[in-house]
Order: sequence, then structure tokens, then C-alpha cells
Amino acid sequence: KDGCHLVFGGDAVDKGGRDVTFVRELVDLKRRYPDRVHLVLGNRDLNKMRFPHEVGHILNPINQPIKAPWLSKGVYWIKNGEPPAYFTEAKGEAKGEGEAGRMGLAVDRLKWMLDKTMGCPETFRLRKEELRHMANGEGEGAAPGADDGGIDDAAVVNDFLRSVGPDGEMREYLLN
Repeated sequence: KDGCHLVFGGDAVDKGGRDVTFVRELVDLKRRYPDRVHLVLGNRDLNKMRFPHEVGHILNPINQPIKAPWLSKGVYWIKNGEPPAYFTEAKGEAKGEGEAGRMGLAVDRLKWMLDKTMGCPETFRLRKEELRHMANGEGEGAAPGADDGGIDDAAVVNDFLRSVGPDGEMREYLLN
């Protein structure tokens, strides 16, 4: 409505399903009404920038910093780009060799971060369900089905990383 403003108070994600869809809608509103839509960032939103540093690091060759030029040179809780000590590459090697082992470790770390440091233990499962809905072309009111639509844990990790990447909706939301 003309003359009205929308102020969204932050913490757009992690407490229910359809996070990707919701953030995309907020970003779309901001694009269409740049002077009337105001997005205030909450700690839940800002914490997403941790993913490339704390999860993405694992998926790159061991001891190589993540290639994320759109981010700052580092975060204060990871000195010199090294991952936190509570997850080590040795644990990843126990999960299997090479890329499969690193992905298993990335899945574990992301689940741990969401549960223990962000207080949202259901978010990983809810994102997986949302990705399945999107992959199956199901509408907003579609009931969850038994088929996972080919969405595995690796797809969930990759989607969290994609969302804060250069073309990701979460990154665009954070920049507005």
C-alpha cells in the first residue's frame, strides 16, 4: 500500500521450515520496494557467515583456507583460517578417505553448529525437507512425501554454503 513501510526485525531463518523460500521472498520485496522495505539483521542471520569458514574449510583440501573472496579475510574465532579444535581432520579421516570423509565431517559440523551454537536442532532436517519440496516442484501446501527426492546430507551442506555465496539469497539478504 502506498505510504506504508515494512520493517522486518531480523532472525529470518532457523526456527521453522521454508527458510530458503522466506528469505527469497524478503529479498524480492526489498528489490521491488527498496525505499519502503527495511531489513534489520539479527544474530541468526549474521551467524550464517560462519558456514564458509567453519564448514566450507573441511570440503577444501586439508590445510587449505576456503576460497571465499566475498567474505572478510577471517573471523575472530578461527585464527589464521584454521577450523576449531572440536572437529579435526583426523575425525574426518575416521569417517572415510578423501572427499567422502570430508563431506561426512562437514555434515557433522554443520549439524553440531546448528544445534549447539545456534539453538536450532531441527534446521538441518527442515532444510532437507524444503530442498526435497523444491526438487519435486511441490507447491507451498504440498504434504511431505516419503521420497527424499535425491536430497542427501551433502546436498543440504552444499545448499547452506551456496546460500551465503556470491549468488545466494542469504548473502543478498545480509547485504540489504
